Amino acid sequence: MMISNRPYMRNKIVRTSMLIQAVFLFTVSISIACDTNLVSLFIGEKSSDVFSRMVYKLVSETKDVGQSASNPNEAAANLKILMKSWMEFNDHFNRSPPMWAKNDKDWKNKFTMLANIIADIEKYLSEKKLSMVHSRSLTLSRKIMLLFELMPMNPEKKYLINFSEEFGSLWEAIEADDKKLFGNIVASLSLDVAAFRNMLSSESINVSDTLCCKVAELHRMTDGIPATLTWDLKFAVEVAEDSFKSMNQRLREKSVRDALKAERK
Repeated sequence: MMISNRPYMRNKIVRTSMLIQAVFLFTVSISIACDTNLVSLFIGEKSSDVFSRMVYKLVSETKDVGQSASNPNEAAANLKILMKSWMEFNDHFNRSPPMWAKNDKDWKNKFTMLANIIADIEKYLSEKKLSMVHSRSLTLSRKIMLLFELMPMNPEKKYLINFSEEFGSLWEAIEADDKKLFGNIVASLSLDVAAFRNMLSSESINVSDTLCCKVAELHRMTDGIPATLTWDLKFAVEVAEDSFKSMNQRLREKSVRDALKAERK
């Protein structure tokens, strides 16, 4: 009697599919870097403010940890530097926030959240879960931006914080395979990008062209609540987030040019 090998083949296909998906997610996550341009848009290029300088240092060192995640020894050395900077930052500002953050009721909770994320990075590094080291580094970079929530700023910059959070939520939805959350965040991101574009001046609106295009494409592909979070959807998220970071770089470059023009007057 012949024994069917179909169950074996089916299991093998499932295992292979899971392996390919894991490799895909790791490759995608490693290709995404922390956004130091976004931080610069909030603190300026030559800030004399201690808080701003220390925040930029934290994000830069978080970027170093994430980008070295494939090399555990290098990542461990970079994490040690980051943890030292975090302790100094925490000592300075946990109990004594900047004046504009005095009324932030969530200030201490934000510090607790950031400390927990750093602890996660340390834990995943010790367990050699390198994709999670990079993923949590990106989360840390995004969450640091929440410290600026009550900083006086124009409405356009508030949307930049929203975009950073929304892209983070999309990756969390992907990791959790939460299709409903993914669909809801895509819809929210699409509305925010449209509102952001309407606020831009005629001189600046072109910098948002690619972001608007890629988010619109992501929205079209998602079509409400997706039945599955396919690889092409995940790739579309990566492309959209890359366009967000490219836009931030262009906005930063424009800000530098405007500052130089003002100095010459």
